[in-house]
Amino acid sequence: MGLIYLAYTALLLAKATRHMDAWIAVPAVCYAVLLVLLVLAWRDCVRSLVL
Repeated sequence: MGLIYLAYTALLLAKATRHMDAWIAVPAVCYAVLLVLLVLAWRDCVRSLVL
């Protein structure tokens, strides 16, 4: 589920790049990076629950 959300966000950011100014693109990229870290942390937590 998290992978779908990441892929959708990346797709929308890629499609909107020509309409975004730099002051919008920088926080959007930071948001995407934080989202990747969140999904990795979630995956690690779920993996540790399944022994």
